[in-house]
Amino acid sequence: MTDTNNTDEVVRSGAPNPHTGQYETKVTLTLTNDTRQKVVLLRGNKVIPVIFVPGIMGTNLKVAGGSDIAWRPPNMDGVGSVAGALAQLLSYLFKDSADRQRELSVAKTEVDDRGGIDVSGSGITEVLARQRGWGKLMRSAYHPVMCKLQAELAEIVTDGGSRLGAWWSEHGKDVPADWGDTKGNAALTLDELKHAAHFSYDVWSGGYNWLQSNRDSGAAIGALIDNVIVPHYQEQKREVAKVVVVTHSMGGLVARALACITQHPMVAGVVHGVQPATGAAGTYKRMRAGFEGVEQVMLGRNAGEVTAVCCNAYGPLELLPTADYNEGKPWLKVRDVQTGSEPLALPASGDPYSEIYATDKWYGMVPKANEKWLDPAKMVNIGEEQTYRSLLSKRIEQVKAFHEAIKGEYHSETYAHFGADTEMKAWGEVVWAGQKLNTFNPDTAIVAEDDENGKLWLQGGICLEIADPESPGDGTVPLTSASAPGRAGVKASFEHGRGAPAAAPALHNNVKGYDHQGSYNDKAGRSLFATLYGIVRCAQAVSIQ
Repeated sequence: MTDTNNTDEVVRSGAPNPHTGQYETKVTLTLTNDTRQKVVLLRGNKVIPVIFVPGIMGTNLKVAGGSDIAWRPPNMDGVGSVAGALAQLLSYLFKDSADRQRELSVAKTEVDDRGGIDVSGSGITEVLARQRGWGKLMRSAYHPVMCKLQAELAEIVTDGGSRLGAWWSEHGKDVPADWGDTKGNAALTLDELKHAAHFSYDVWSGGYNWLQSNRDSGAAIGALIDNVIVPHYQEQKREVAKVVVVTHSMGGLVARALACITQHPMVAGVVHGVQPATGAAGTYKRMRAGFEGVEQVMLGRNAGEVTAVCCNAYGPLELLPTADYNEGKPWLKVRDVQTGSEPLALPASGDPYSEIYATDKWYGMVPKANEKWLDPAKMVNIGEEQTYRSLLSKRIEQVKAFHEAIKGEYHSETYAHFGADTEMKAWGEVVWAGQKLNTFNPDTAIVAEDDENGKLWLQGGICLEIADPESPGDGTVPLTSASAPGRAGVKASFEHGRGAPAAAPALHNNVKGYDHQGSYNDKAGRSLFATLYGIVRCAQAVSIQ
């Protein structure tokens, strides 16, 4: 090396080792008369794990204590065997209500970490990703964004802190409103980005058994932090400063249970994506009519197939609209399409649990005629003092208790993003539509036939059919529920898909919204921006000492 008496500092930063995730740097010894200060940045010794918590049905499940697959949604992303994915999809065609109840019982299933893994562009190996639990999650829906988060959070600053990484240089200091924020948040400053860059960020899976209560799943994520993540870094002689939780859909309810019921002290903040914060009316629709499109093959083609699974599992039931859904206004209606009159509008007294979910009336979630679907596999022992209806009512009471426990409750550092596309309709209300209802009495109506796909005929000749969804949203979660965190006072609320004003055509939100399941694969990059912005904001409260 050339001799020098230059006294400028020589700063060397590292990069994460793809096999271990630890930051490393290479240095070369200098001659004794090179008196420059040699600085090696120790980024990576203090870690903020990012725990990605998926939505309902986004975690792979297997038979408890065994190896047989209980639930593995097919990945149609071209990674791995497409033929295998198609065969798996077709297998659901031959499962009836009893089969689904037997295979998707919370008592007989557990999380399965053997799913396929895609680490493209993440900077880490498949072995390391599997160690962090990526195999638990649906690959095509979640691994792409997990890879992006892993890669971008490793490159907040580069070259010894002298410049921002490529994505951060282009977008890191953008005004959040340009990306859909409705709260007027300020752009990140260079000092805030540098503060965040003192930590290393490792993306972990927060897979959970989505059949159990979200309360229990929140406790399970807490156990993951305490019993797996923290000891993992202790063995490496690294410190977990805090964790940031990133959620999709129902994973938001899990995170709120973790942060607000369990009140886990390690949570620095939460970023929610497309959360059904006050539930989704579409859950009722699917209990009465099955799912829509290709999803119905896997998730249930009719009321019987959906009821057999969802009414025996607390997680799905907790997606029902809460008492404060739609700001307490009725959302289940009977409507005359000719006159616009509504002879039925529930909940009428603010209690959907007794008025809609537990009742056996024809408009209830499980009417008397559908009680046969509560246990088609004959797995429940009914005693002299209980019935299937009474068991359902007890479950509904526990659902109500969970809803009340998280009502309006969010971690103090919460950031949310969601779809609000006027063309991506969701069921904000569920309307049984018919004609000539001037003499219709919902309390005395008797169902003559129900096709369990959303169409029924009453005695007297009246036909009612569940109308198409009308609410802006993402196809699953309606705007009224997705925007609820913003009304509850979270730090940021990114509303995507309504479009920006014509006077500002360059804004990133001046495009249509995204589909619920694929929200994190938004081609416009809005979900990614909102998530990275939230993570950096959460990191500001974590000490670098």
